[in-house]
Amino acid sequence: MAEGEEINWELLGRFAKRGPEIDRDLLRSVLAGSLTRRGHTAIVVEDARAFALQADERLGKLFGAAVLWGLGVASFAYIGIPLILCPLGFFASVALILLAMSIANKSSFVPSLVTLAWLIVGVLELVQGTDFKVFALAYLAPGFLLTTYALATRALRLRQAQDVALAVGGVVQAAPLIAPVVLLFLFLPALSADVWQVANGLDLNSYLFAGVLSVGLLVVVVGLQLRSQIESVLIQRSAQLSEEPNRAELTRNQVSGALPEDEAAILEGIEDEGIDASWPNAGEEYAPYLSAAEGSTLQAPLSARFLLTVIVVGLLLSLYIYLLCSAVVMADTAKDWTGATAPAIEIAGITFHGGVYLRLSGLLGIAATATFLSFALIEDRFANALTNALLRDPADRFLALALPYVHLRAILLGDGISTTEPDSSDH
Repeated sequence: MAEGEEINWELLGRFAKRGPEIDRDLLRSVLAGSLTRRGHTAIVVEDARAFALQADERLGKLFGAAVLWGLGVASFAYIGIPLILCPLGFFASVALILLAMSIANKSSFVPSLVTLAWLIVGVLELVQGTDFKVFALAYLAPGFLLTTYALATRALRLRQAQDVALAVGGVVQAAPLIAPVVLLFLFLPALSADVWQVANGLDLNSYLFAGVLSVGLLVVVVGLQLRSQIESVLIQRSAQLSEEPNRAELTRNQVSGALPEDEAAILEGIEDEGIDASWPNAGEEYAPYLSAAEGSTLQAPLSARFLLTVIVVGLLLSLYIYLLCSAVVMADTAKDWTGATAPAIEIAGITFHGGVYLRLSGLLGIAATATFLSFALIEDRFANALTNALLRDPADRFLALALPYVHLRAILLGDGISTTEPDSSDH
């Protein structure tokens, strides 16, 4: 297909009714487009050339520019440079990143570290009450422009955002299982003056240090454990999905979620029997190849979703502890224990206390989150919740497209299972 040539999907849809061979070719092409748009290009090979991802690539570049802009502006403002000169921080950030990339031999670790630094700087600005003009210029304005562009170009798919929310929700459902531990080992000690006095004397650096030593280390350990399970999960789910009676419907759903409606409509001309026949009888035979080819692609969103899940669980547990302490410990009691008056605000007849109440909730929330992650290492229910939400569901969405694609490609090549090793340049 020549570059820039438009595809007549309506015509291809009519061709799809003409025979099983055309059905297979069209289905393989549609699956290739779906996989490519989801970022799985290593197994698509030549078929990927028919689907341009310029919008997604532009979105990634714009996000990178927004990160460098925010980091540079915030850093220059922090050291006291006038606001009108703060945009020069963007060019300084670019120069530093290029230098770091050259030293690190273009390692992907550098962009991840910069993004993490960008998030930390933003959180610190919110906590420390930085000038709103600086925060708006560094974060709010580029965030608004980036979101507007993503919605206008359809690069931001609400279906994918919904998938992330469902994945996080699957893990959050296991959070109430830790409630007895919170009540026995965290809340009961909070009914004494010692814990309140310790929390009242901590500063922001102490909270960050405690969070890194407890939650941060466990995040690394649990994250490594999840990454090591990718191939085993792919093998298990490939075997189970290949025996699903509604596997054709699974493929249709994933295609409709990955492609625009006009492109996904091509499947209307292909019967369920044709889609069902594209699935291998023993999908687990393809799993090692799929893991080798797309393992790194599956790992990238895994890390982001895992961190998001830990943040959501930590906030929920902190809120739970805050409500318990607010209901049991009166403001006068807290003042007697700490010597400080907690500020309060009344909303709809309910009084919410700040100050030491929030500090105590934050400290015990860190402990509760670390406990949750510890249970994920030693307790099956927590481990299964993490595996199902963060690995199994994304693996099912990937396999619903990948298994029929690689099987159709193997039929085209006439060599059974494709054992070609993926090119390392694709990762």
